[in-house]
Amino acid sequence: ARSGSVRTFQSPRLSPSEQKQPIGSSHLGALQAFALSQAKFRELPVDAEGLQPDAIDAALVRDARFAYVMPNFQNPTGRTLSRERRAALAAKARALDLWLVEDDPYGELWYRHAPPPGLRQFTPERTIRLGSFSKILSPGLRLGFVIAPPRVIDVLVRVKQATDLHTSTLAQRAAAHVVTSGLLESHLPGVRARYAAQCEVMLDALRTHFPREALCTQPDGGMFVWIELPERIDAAQLLEAAIARNVAFVPGAAFYANAPRANTLRLSFVTVPPERIRAGVAILGELLRERVAAGATA
Repeated sequence: ARSGSVRTFQSPRLSPSEQKQPIGSSHLGALQAFALSQAKFRELPVDAEGLQPDAIDAALVRDARFAYVMPNFQNPTGRTLSRERRAALAAKARALDLWLVEDDPYGELWYRHAPPPGLRQFTPERTIRLGSFSKILSPGLRLGFVIAPPRVIDVLVRVKQATDLHTSTLAQRAAAHVVTSGLLESHLPGVRARYAAQCEVMLDALRTHFPREALCTQPDGGMFVWIELPERIDAAQLLEAAIARNVAFVPGAAFYANAPRANTLRLSFVTVPPERIRAGVAILGELLRERVAAGATA
């Protein structure tokens, strides 16, 4: 659903010679959608807290049409951008005449407290917000939405009509009913509670079974835990061994536009029951410890 929104957005705005700016590791579906335009990518500077607005300068974003960012529970890292950095990013976008594409499929999936206001609250005149019902209502809907200035919406409507005429009216009516009737509002607390519990199960299992050399994010919402392994360990090779024992994950290299990091991986906890989370993490931990020990004695 959201990738459909991304594809609709990118169609009229990018040519092969134009550039966009993803944040370090970035959403795989968005990278694939933008790649259809043969766009060039440049990565924005990040640290352990996410995007670093103060490190963005005119030279970095020269010729860029927009910056693509996911400030809430980012896929794949699970990190959330602070209010201060959001305000700083909005100010930097105004100063550099840069559009922001704010992808927010996970913003409603918070565990303890809601995330800070979206980027659109800080600079509505140059922010295009993408949302999705697939993550908060039903994956089968494949239904997303765009909030943007009227002149942008006018263009996107024409592009959508030229691409596939329109999204399923039945899916739109169903989603509209769920939203306007209050069903979505009553549905979300249960989803948040379940995801929070499963996230804690995974984090506890990681603390128990993973070697201390593995660095794991501690998400406050969303669906994912991001893990950085020792530099010498290739997550793709680890995946081969894990699949042989019926455990799967996504190697982190797929989430980088320019310089993949082979020692990273993403785990998802939302569709797996707690007992299988514990068992899967235990197997991964065993495989990792073997590799760490082998590296130490090499």
